[in-house]
Amino acid sequence: MGFWSSTMQEVHPRPKTTWTMCGPAAQTDAAYFLDRLDANRDSEINAVEAAHGTEVLLAAYRSAANRELVTVPLAR
Repeated sequence: MGFWSSTMQEVHPRPKTTWTMCGPAAQTDAAYFLDRLDANRDSEINAVEAAHGTEVLLAAYRSAANRELVTVPLAR
């Protein structure tokens, strides 16, 4: 995966020659949410857990963009 052209120039990745097909499209987030409400069931991941995962991804992007170590939790 290359997010920045400068990174791609530095690492000289091999061209992609194959693609992996994903399965059929999953139900939409809205449909999933409504189904969970109707069934009175919690989601498989709660908002706090999702926020932690998102924070890690954001920290990784910041680190790559700025070429410096980023620690979590991020400053608020």
